[in-house]
Amino acid sequence: MRAKLLLLLLASLAVAPALFLAAEAPSARLLRVSLLEGDVTYQRPDLDRWVDLSINTPILEGDKIWVGRSGRAEVEFENGSFVRLSENTIIEFARLADINSRDGVEVRLVQGLASFEVQHAHIPPTGSLPHHVPLVDCKRTAVPDWNQANLC
Repeated sequence: MRAKLLLLLLASLAVAPALFLAAEAPSARLLRVSLLEGDVTYQRPDLDRWVDLSINTPILEGDKIWVGRSGRAEVEFENGSFVRLSENTIIEFARLADINSRDGVEVRLVQGLASFEVQHAHIPPTGSLPHHVPLVDCKRTAVPDWNQANLC
C-alpha cells in the first residue's frame, strides 16, 4: 500500500510542473491571409523590401500589407474576425498581443480603405479595439448601440 502511495506521489510531482507551465503559456495571436486578388505585397520589420504575399501567409506583429492597383486582400484572425483591404491600401499590424493579454491588437491604416468585422464575443469585457487611421483615432470599448451615433 505504501509503495502505491509513494508511486502516486512521485507521478504527481513529475506531472505538476508541466501543468503549471501549460497554464502560464501565452496564447499567440494567429492571423493569416485568407483572400488575395491582384497585386498584394507585404513587408516584415526585419526586411528592407516588399515581397509578394500568398494565401495562408501568417501575419506577425509589425508586418505591413500593401494592396496595389485593382487588388483586394483579407486577413483573418484566430477568432473569426477579419479585416478586408481594398486597392491602394497600406495597413500595419502594430501590436498583436497574446489572446489573453489586456494589451490587445493595434492596427494602423496608413492609407486607403479597410473594413473590419470584429467578433465582439471574443473581446474581453475590459478589453478594447484601438484602430488608427489618418486624421482620426478611435477606440471601441464595448459592443456598440447602433441607435447612438457616437462610435468614436
